[in-house]
Amino acid sequence: LNIPDFQRKELEQGQAWSLPRWRHGGDLQGLRGRLTYLRDLGVTVVALSPIFANGRGEYHGYCTSDPTSVDPGFGSPELLRDLVHEAHELGLRIVLEIQVNHLCGSDLRYDGEPNIDDVASCVDDYETAYWNTSRGEHLSDNYRMPLSWGEGLPLALLHPSFFARCGPLNRYRPDGRDFSRLGEHEEFRRQAGSLWADDPSGNGFRFNTLDVGFQTVYVNMLKWWIGYADIDGFRISAASQSSADFISALSTQTRHYAKELGKNDFFVVGELDPSTAVFGTELLGSQRPAGPAPRRLQETLDDNCELYKDLSPPWSGLLAAYPAPEVDNIRLIATDGEEPRDFFEDAEFGAVAAAKRASLASHSDLQATLTAFESGSERRLLSRLGGGDTADAWRLQLGLAWSFTWYGIPTLLNGVEMGFNGLCFNSTEDKSSLEAHLLEQGIAPEEAAKLLEDCDYTVHGDRVDQGFWRQDFFAG
Repeated sequence: LNIPDFQRKELEQGQAWSLPRWRHGGDLQGLRGRLTYLRDLGVTVVALSPIFANGRGEYHGYCTSDPTSVDPGFGSPELLRDLVHEAHELGLRIVLEIQVNHLCGSDLRYDGEPNIDDVASCVDDYETAYWNTSRGEHLSDNYRMPLSWGEGLPLALLHPSFFARCGPLNRYRPDGRDFSRLGEHEEFRRQAGSLWADDPSGNGFRFNTLDVGFQTVYVNMLKWWIGYADIDGFRISAASQSSADFISALSTQTRHYAKELGKNDFFVVGELDPSTAVFGTELLGSQRPAGPAPRRLQETLDDNCELYKDLSPPWSGLLAAYPAPEVDNIRLIATDGEEPRDFFEDAEFGAVAAAKRASLASHSDLQATLTAFESGSERRLLSRLGGGDTADAWRLQLGLAWSFTWYGIPTLLNGVEMGFNGLCFNSTEDKSSLEAHLLEQGIAPEEAAKLLEDCDYTVHGDRVDQGFWRQDFFAG
């Protein structure tokens, strides 16, 4: 099984200190067995969180190591193809969430320690090239770090020019300043850090998405899944962390390829908040911002013009983003941060929401927007009172009312319709029963006590380990 190293170690030692973050349950076969249930629920589209091979073994899938294979913990390419076929027979469509801005690998690493000055020079060089050089123009290797590949990565991606190789974001200090302290007016520096510096955790290495060879290889990998498995769309995770020329090539070419196969309404949207992402509207719709645009983007649009003008709508960019400001407002009300009537009666509150909605509508298709108000990266609304699910129900009802009446596609996180709350226990009696069960399974008393203490929302609130938020996604 592809499981994290820490889980393997704890299993070998007979310990369970990190149990909530272990990989467990949830796979394509399980979803396949629930397609009829989803159809009867009224669902028309099933959007899968990342299923490609994950070099570090976590079940969340956001650290892809091989976009040409399905992670064995989820299934196989054949199983995905069968799942999509059966979904289509029931009138359901399947969308894959994909993460395209970086690659992970258990042994992928730098040969050496990135120098702070070199990181800044490398990142700034990329940003200058993005805005001022021609598409296809080769970038020098100045300030780039050499990489060791390790094992388990697809050979087609193992080329130094396919990676930015600048170093981690926490070492990007433009003019000696911390990246997090850059001002709102420093758009180019903020964009540079988000596009070309690696994840500071060291888990992912940023692609050089300006490289035309990389764009061709990666887009062809995605097109293969359209042809092989007959999927119906992609949702791009962390879309704002990819350059607009790459997003343009990806969206245009996958949609055009799908159309050639008879899929005229192939769906490509992004996890993107244009109101906070630097130059975020460059990624959406026609990708024609009112102000200046990167030269690399302009030339990509010219190169792909014959392809996207044949699409409906004739856009090169993502069809839709995410209405984050309004979701944030709903969750703020649902978590007691604001009064419910403020959503309708507060003039300033409404004006800000309306302005951001209008901006989103002018650059994308609001009706193609996924309106999820819960996600795997946030605590469940039904956990607010630590198990008082009846008293918490209005929070969920508020989110559902917004999702089902907004302009986009009503979207339910797995388990919302069943009232999943992410809680390990709902009462003192539940806690005692669960502790007894843990002890029966051979977990040491001190480990069992620590696990249950860490899962107590009434004590820890939002500081509860995020692993607990996803516990009820699976049958243990």
